[in-house]
Amino acid sequence: MIQLGAYGKPASAKQLLQKLKAQKFPAYTEPVKTPQGTRTRVRAGPYPTMDAAEKARERLRELKLMPVSASDAKVVPMGE
Repeated sequence: MIQLGAYGKPASAKQLLQKLKAQKFPAYTEPVKTPQGTRTRVRAGPYPTMDAAEKARERLRELKLMPVSASDAKVVPMGE
């Protein structure tokens, strides 16, 4: 999976999700409880291997679909 961010405004997460799907990325959102309140997490994937996820992450960067801070978009194993 590639975690692209966790947004306080669901509309921001939905906007990013629509952009990802328009570029044919498998993507979804999910609510997550944090100390700052509920956030909407945006993830791309799942990918069959870490290598495939890293390649997708690079494509996200090329298409300028990464968060402002590229370190925010990280590859995470399923279940995390």
